[in-house]
Amino acid sequence: SGAGKRGCTMSSFTARTLIEYCPNDMNTLINELEKLCAFKNGQEITDSDIKLLCPRTLNYDAFGMIRELNSGNANKAMAILGELFEARQEPIAIFGALVYSYVNMYRVMAARKNGISLDDFANSMGIKSYQLKKAERDAKKLGIQKLIKSLDTLDECDKKLKSSAVDKHILLEETIIKLFRIAQGSVK
Repeated sequence: SGAGKRGCTMSSFTARTLIEYCPNDMNTLINELEKLCAFKNGQEITDSDIKLLCPRTLNYDAFGMIRELNSGNANKAMAILGELFEARQEPIAIFGALVYSYVNMYRVMAARKNGISLDDFANSMGIKSYQLKKAERDAKKLGIQKLIKSLDTLDECDKKLKSSAVDKHILLEETIIKLFRIAQGSVK
């Protein structure tokens, strides 16, 4: 409806993509919508337009890396990490987004195991349920044992990030490879 008020159209699928790009800040969402409408000048806004013009959030990229890891595509996950490094994102911030994503997957699995609906769980967290649907899908694909091993790996990385003199970029790259090996069942 916001696109319509500005003389453009946008499908609900495309609107979800925009919300995924800037989920926590209504001002950013409105600013990005206005930019897209100015760019499209009365035409339909597409998913490609959003990907071209709108900056992604770290959480979006973290979920993207996880999806790639779970799908067996370590190269694409490392490419996303490389893009974040090139954009001068701090390794600690990237790590935090990864942890947030894995913790959300664990929370969703725990809620489901205890018979809590996704909507009820999302309401208790103060977020929209669609934001957790991808986390649920990724968690199911990974499985509880691999998820716990992944969280252990992230905990190990956290300790090294806080206490080691090793380059944080290298630690993060090493952790991504370990997460990939866990997702593929290469680590017991």
